Amino acid sequence: AGGGGGGTETFVIELVRHIDRKKFQPVICCLDQGGDIKDILQREITAMGCKFVATRYRTDMKIDPQAVLWVKKIICEEKIDLIHANGGFATISGILSVICSSVPIIETMHNDVLSYSRKTKLFSGVFTHRLNYRIAVSGSIAGSVPKSNFIIPQKKVDLVIHNGVDLYNFPASIDD
Repeated sequence: AGGGGGGTETFVIELVRHIDRKKFQPVICCLDQGGDIKDILQREITAMGCKFVATRYRTDMKIDPQAVLWVKKIICEEKIDLIHANGGFATISGILSVICSSVPIIETMHNDVLSYSRKTKLFSGVFTHRLNYRIAVSGSIAGSVPKSNFIIPQKKVDLVIHNGVDLYNFPASIDD
């Protein structure tokens, strides 16, 4: 990916890089929380010839109604057929944006949920059942879901796809 991207950015960039463009026309929506993520994604995604849109996400509110309405608007304007959210605020906004529609939504979880507040765990228990598919990037993250239930169980993880390190980016062993 380049530019100092973390796991989520690398995942999104690689997904777009390898997606079948004959079947899919990716539109990447970034909920900007500050930092370099938006700039990295915008540079990489537009270089691949895909549409990139972003809006500010106010994290102090947990749920940013303006961002949710913006995502809903993008879904309608771009005639989005599938949402693939990458955890946290993206999943919350995605779920709330399609709650009364038939647009399928997939979540890829990049962090465990054990440290979530009880309010967030309750919200997750109510709303994660709207997800059509839930993926975790490690067995540990998948295992955190049933351990973090509070009052209402969350949707279980359907699949683990390991988000590992690409060893081709490193030289062969120094010591052999």
